[in-house]
Amino acid sequence: MIDIQLPGTIVANDKLTFGGSYPINPHDTGLNNYDCNSYPAAINDRIFPVAHPSNPTRSTCVSYEVRPGDKQPHYHASGERAELWYEPHDGVVGTRDAVVSSWIVPAGWQSPGGWCIILQNHGGQDSPSPSPWFVVSLMNGKISAEHHHDSYVFGDIIPGREFFCAVDTFLSSGPDGFARVWMSWDTPPDTTKPPSVSWTGENQQGTTMWWKVGLYRNAGETFANRVIQTTLARRPSMAEAVVAAGWPKIGGVVPPPPLNTIQGSIVTNSKIQGAVVWTATNGPCVFTVDGAAEWRENLPPYRYNGDTGFLDTTTLTDGWHTFRVALADGSASSESRAQVMNIPVPPPLSNAELRDQAVVALKATTISYPDWKSRLDQGKYPDPSKTKWQQAFDLLARIK
Repeated sequence: MIDIQLPGTIVANDKLTFGGSYPINPHDTGLNNYDCNSYPAAINDRIFPVAHPSNPTRSTCVSYEVRPGDKQPHYHASGERAELWYEPHDGVVGTRDAVVSSWIVPAGWQSPGGWCIILQNHGGQDSPSPSPWFVVSLMNGKISAEHHHDSYVFGDIIPGREFFCAVDTFLSSGPDGFARVWMSWDTPPDTTKPPSVSWTGENQQGTTMWWKVGLYRNAGETFANRVIQTTLARRPSMAEAVVAAGWPKIGGVVPPPPLNTIQGSIVTNSKIQGAVVWTATNGPCVFTVDGAAEWRENLPPYRYNGDTGFLDTTTLTDGWHTFRVALADGSASSESRAQVMNIPVPPPLSNAELRDQAVVALKATTISYPDWKSRLDQGKYPDPSKTKWQQAFDLLARIK
C-alpha cells in the first residue's frame, strides 16, 4: 500500500480502494486478492472499514480477520494472514521510520497456539533468512513487542480496550541501529518521555525491508481471529507521525530539530559544580570534554551518562573546560566553554554556632571595649573586621 493513512482516508462500508501493489496481481486497482490470502473473491469480508467500536463519532477504523484455512501461499509463508503491506519495499540502511498505531481486540478473543502478529517490519527477500526483525504481537494472552526475538511484555490482552503503540526505528548494519517503543492504554503515549522499551544494534536484514499491518498467525487453528485498527500513520519522524495519525498532542509534542544540527545544554561562560545534567538536542551523538570522547548516546533523551546520568565535575580540575556535543556521523557539532568550580561552599552556621564563635572571639580580645571603641572612633584600625571585638559583633549580628 502506498502511504495508507488513517483516520480519514476511507469510509465505513466502502471497499478499500487506496493504492496497493502486492506483485502477485499487479493489475488490480484496490486491495483485492493480493494483500491477503489470494481469495478468488473480493477481500471485503477479511479487510474492511468499520466504525470505531466504542466511539462511532471517531474516524473510520479497519477490521482484519483470519479464518481457519486462510493460508498465505506468497513467498512460501506458512501462516494465515489478512494484512496490508507498504509497497514498494523501501527500508534500506539509514532509513528512519516512525510508525504509530492503535488497536482494539474484540470480545471473544482466543490466542493462537503459535504466533499472532499485528505490526511488523519484515526483512528483505534477499536476506539469508527473511523474517520480521520487529513485531507487535498478541500471543499467550499478552500484548508484546519483540526485537530479534527479545520480547517486552506490555500487558494482558483486554478485549474491548484500546491500546496504542508508537515505534521509532533507524535501520543500520552497524551498532547505531535502534528501535524504541512507547505503549499505553486508552490514550496515546507521550513520545517525548523515555520509551517503554528500546533496543540498539544491527537491524538491517536484506537490501530492502517493509512494514506490514493486520493479522498474521500460525496455521492450523480451528477458530477465527479478528482485530480492529483504530489509527495508523508512518512518517520520517515521531512528531510528524503523531500529527498524521490524529493523535492528540500529549506532553507538548514538538517537531524534531533539523537533522544536521545539534546543541548542548551547558552554556558558554557559565559556572558548573557537582552533578550536572548535560544533554544534546539531537542524536545519535558523542559527548566530549577537552577533546576526549566521554560518552556516546544513541537514543533520546540524548543525555550524558544515560537517561538518569550526570556529568561529575569533581573528576575535572577547577578552571575552564571545553564541552562539545557532536552528531555521531560528524555532520554537526557545537561546543561551549564553562568554568568548573569544585571548591565546596560551607553550609550556613546555626544560631548556636554563631554564638559559640562570638564567645571565642570575645575571649581572645586583649583590650577593653572602651579602649577598642575609642581607637575605632579615632580611625586607628585600617581594617576593623580583623579585630576580635568587631568579629564578635559581626557574628552576633548574623543570629536570626
